[in-house]
Amino acid sequence: PANIDVFYTVSVSPNDWCSSQQSSWSTSSDYNPCPAGWRVPTDTELTALKDAGSTWVATGVDNYAGRWFGGNHATDHVGSLFLSASGSRNNSTGIVESNGVSGRYWSSVVSGTDVNRLHFNNVGANMVTNPRAWGFTVRCVQ
Repeated sequence: PANIDVFYTVSVSPNDWCSSQQSSWSTSSDYNPCPAGWRVPTDTELTALKDAGSTWVATGVDNYAGRWFGGNHATDHVGSLFLSASGSRNNSTGIVESNGVSGRYWSSVVSGTDVNRLHFNNVGANMVTNPRAWGFTVRCVQ
């Protein structure tokens, strides 16, 4: 079968191949990457998740490195959410980077060619802004 793993890049800053400037990934948007009834979380929701506390683990769900957020994140994980350290794809080269080292999860909040996102590694977690051309993980919510 043909390779369907295609990542589009543009060599000119801000490396954004999408000519349509969307304001968000809403459930009604043609650009919504989530299944029907699901959506990309807001930066407010991801900030609340970050602020609920977290613990890094080298071997988490399915033996992936990542962080447990909220609930009993440091002990039995009851009421916690695990996000894997899925890395990203570079916005200008398409190369996969930091897999198993950091997690980078999109929010639905778009400002021009930038998007807010949750970033974490073995040191901690924070919210940052990046050009939306980067290939980060999407974690859909209901």
